[in-house]
Amino acid sequence: MKLSEIAKRGLRGRKKDTWLLKTVVTLAFIFIITSTIFHSSIENTKLKQRLDLYGKWHAAYLQGDDEVLNRLRKEEAIDSIGLSTIIGKSTNAGIVGTFNEELLDMGNFKLYAGRFPQSKGEIMVELNQISNMGLELEVGQKVKLEIVVFERYLDLKDYVEALKDRYHADTIRENLPDTPYLPSYTNNLLKDNLYHSVSFENVGDVLVVTTDDYIHVTPIASYISPEMIMEEGAMYYNKLVLKKEFTISGIIYSYSDKWDCNGFPLANSFITEEAGKELINAIYNTSLGDYSFHRIKHNIFLSSNSLKDGLYSHFKTKYPHMEGEERKDKRVLEDVYNFIHKFGKTEEELEKTPKAGRLDDLYRHENNLEEDLSHIKVEQNLSNFRRNNFSYPEFTGSTENILAITIIAVIFIATALAVFQIFLTQIRRRARKLALLKSIGATNWQLIKILLYEGIYILRSGIIMGIPIGVALAFLLVLSMNTFRARGIQFHINPWLMGLGIVAVSLAFFVAMAFPVIYA
Repeated sequence: MKLSEIAKRGLRGRKKDTWLLKTVVTLAFIFIITSTIFHSSIENTKLKQRLDLYGKWHAAYLQGDDEVLNRLRKEEAIDSIGLSTIIGKSTNAGIVGTFNEELLDMGNFKLYAGRFPQSKGEIMVELNQISNMGLELEVGQKVKLEIVVFERYLDLKDYVEALKDRYHADTIRENLPDTPYLPSYTNNLLKDNLYHSVSFENVGDVLVVTTDDYIHVTPIASYISPEMIMEEGAMYYNKLVLKKEFTISGIIYSYSDKWDCNGFPLANSFITEEAGKELINAIYNTSLGDYSFHRIKHNIFLSSNSLKDGLYSHFKTKYPHMEGEERKDKRVLEDVYNFIHKFGKTEEELEKTPKAGRLDDLYRHENNLEEDLSHIKVEQNLSNFRRNNFSYPEFTGSTENILAITIIAVIFIATALAVFQIFLTQIRRRARKLALLKSIGATNWQLIKILLYEGIYILRSGIIMGIPIGVALAFLLVLSMNTFRARGIQFHINPWLMGLGIVAVSLAFFVAMAFPVIYA
């Protein structure tokens, strides 16, 4: 007689014990399937919520230049690049940048109204930015943007050095006019002359506006003109602004305050890549000045099907932090005023003469784009290349993982104890039968195979009944949670986790069954 037939007859002869074993195993499978599916559904729902809120990009290189962008495009492991080219900061629409189709997919942007821009005259604005602009929450409105591309203060140290060679105190004193106000003139032999210049021109449909501030130091009481200040003096402040009218085609729910881009500027308003090229063309092709020094920055969002959330760790040493340029402010004028104050004076005279300076009288530039776009990251010591920790948090040792393993471990132990308890009640009777089989020539391996067949038959019944019931219960549990609690849980099966649970139950069952063989 075949060993499998012996195993079947043995199970039929122990109907009560067999029924108890099948019940225990079936319940174990029901519990493990229901718990793992419910756990997977909750975790998958959390993941989808994170992706909706924080984007599904795996890593990003923020404020990168053209060189970084071209290098990333050549990386074979990177499957998709969402690109947002930052044009500048608008006084009414926040940071203005472009978008591509990949960015729309990665960002999971949700429209409050309207649609995404399609032509170069359309713009899409964040919901909170619409409120800041004082506009109605409607599409189709026209908005005139004034985009500050950059503003900068220029170092004046070279100009001051040139002044030292140009002016001599004795010569200036000899040429002072004979006037009753001479004593007041001699406090300072030099004076500062400031000139504020605004120029503009149209480059295509874009109005380019430049603001240039100059300073020139001349002997006191000398003639000065704006032309002399610009030609002989030095520029200490420079700002470039682009003006263009757009039509609001869409309003998106705000995202820039949620994404894991700490300290880096994200676009509050999006224009098409075609519109971005038009604005960039105006920067480099205006006749108002040479702005080839200005580097366009990109926010580059990356996705990899193979590396997934390991993309950052794979490339982090290859793309290190890019240090920003040192930002200067209007204190660059201090070098000039210190020179005027010290010029032609002895140490004793310097102690008696109040320092001349006009820094407090200068107008203040309120919108400093450089601080917004590139230097805040230096102050906070942030890295350009970032992992999307909000969407893909590190789960090593997390509560979620511990909970899943705990559930499986508890069911493993409970199943093993229940099966062992059933066998314990019949262990002596089974041991005698096994000993009898040994006495008529059965080997240990044959006895093991008989028990193995018994286990397979019982396990098969548990799997056939337990898994479908467990899936159905999990589905009903998720459905009831969504119906009565409005949780929004999405039914999801994690094959790996469910497989681990099935293996754990099966292993617990066979471990408990092994005791009669060991006892015998």
